Amino acid sequence: MKKRKIHAGEFIWIILLICVAADLVFVLLIKSDALRIALLRANKTISLVSISIGVFLLISGSIMGYVTHEEFNRAVSESGKVKYLIRDGFFKFVRHPFYLSLILLSFSLVLFFYSYILLAGWVLVTSTLVREARKEEILLIEEFGEEYVVYQSKTGMFFPKLVHRK
Repeated sequence: MKKRKIHAGEFIWIILLICVAADLVFVLLIKSDALRIALLRANKTISLVSISIGVFLLISGSIMGYVTHEEFNRAVSESGKVKYLIRDGFFKFVRHPFYLSLILLSFSLVLFFYSYILLAGWVLVTSTLVREARKEEILLIEEFGEEYVVYQSKTGMFFPKLVHRK
């Protein structure tokens, strides 16, 4: 498997920026809260919990994204070919931690802005990343064969497996 020339993250951030811009235009120019998630603004406690969870997701997603990006870069040769299957760090728990970090970061925006537009963007981002991860799985099986199949059976795609299949 070769390192990508265009990273999926670039596409994801474009989607999110468009959603944030659309949300801000709707709120600032149209001056309407119609596309705000009312439940998250129901009272100060819910709002505070929403913001707190958003901060946690933003920080943890940022750390996970940076660390996994660095781990991946160490596994890539000068020619751009992946030298070995990464199974350390966050890769020990999930097969696609960088994509998971993007999912967490984008959902934190939903919690900060209370926005249905950003929620729709998050759904689009998540579905795009799941599709990309599935494509990568095929390439990784071709590249690493049985080693990757065993890794798949022990490690969840986006969430850690609590019970391992035999």
